[in-house]
Amino acid sequence: MSALTPLAENLWVANRPLPLPVGDIGTRMTVIRLPDGGLFLHSPVPPDDATKQALDAIGRVRELELDRDGIVRLYEGLAERVA
Repeated sequence: MSALTPLAENLWVANRPLPLPVGDIGTRMTVIRLPDGGLFLHSPVPPDDATKQALDAIGRVRELELDRDGIVRLYEGLAERVA
């Protein structure tokens, strides 16, 4: 599985597992390339090395849209990398 899956010009998704006691419901980050070449990330997934490299290859992250759960997932991912 590649880190980012292209859907259309300037539009990608990153699908990741989200295991819960009832089963894996999955999660998805949407990546949009903005007119200035920067990237907009909606509901970011934890930043593993493959995802960071894939993002770096298509542009620089300029904006993030996080819901409450997205913030928790992002910080949990960062905490795991620091620990």
